[in-house]
Amino acid sequence: MSNEIKNCKGKELTEKVVAGAKDNEKLAKMIRNLRQENESTGTTGDDKGYKEKFQALVEINNDLKNDYEELQMRYEMLKGEKRLLEDEEKELKLHVSELEKRQGPLESELARLAAALYAQQGFSNGGPSEEQCEILKSQIIVYKEDFERERNDREKLHEEKEKYKHKLEDSEEIIRKLTAELDACKAREESENGYLSKRVATPPRYQVQYTYPYQPVDQRWRMEQKK
Repeated sequence: MSNEIKNCKGKELTEKVVAGAKDNEKLAKMIRNLRQENESTGTTGDDKGYKEKFQALVEINNDLKNDYEELQMRYEMLKGEKRLLEDEEKELKLHVSELEKRQGPLESELARLAAALYAQQGFSNGGPSEEQCEILKSQIIVYKEDFERERNDREKLHEEKEKYKHKLEDSEEIIRKLTAELDACKAREESENGYLSKRVATPPRYQVQYTYPYQPVDQRWRMEQKK
């Protein structure tokens, strides 16, 4: 997976987390308003207005559940990508370590060849031939090119390692935010399900009771009739 795709998905996931948080706040506000309205007016589960609001909350709750499942899926996907980044970072570290080990011998060999060439050039006419000097020069050039190539590769690997490090930090931050959002979403869903179930099972608040007061006259009349 390319870095651009990973960055795009990370940005998309962050936007999804922010949007989910706003939806949760909106739903929480609607629940608070409905509870306050029910408590102040004595609304029961038999009222038409309550049923409409109840149905609206059920639909919102279903949407919230779907969002939660989608966030959970994205969360697992991001965790998998994070593991891949960690594996790639480990491989880069091993490669950098290997290049650093090879750098020492190359530097030593380059210094040795340079010293040998300098010594040969300082000899008298009875020293090495021009052909031998050219061979030494060619060897120095080859080792110098290898050294430069190894150094460039090492610098690139260091840059790549820093990039992966930042990506890991960004992924961990997104995972932390997403975990908190998932927990809040789950708690909100459980709270809403419990509240809706409680409201459905709650009997009407006001019940009319008919009482029949005791009348002494009626009692005396009945006794006279028995006689």
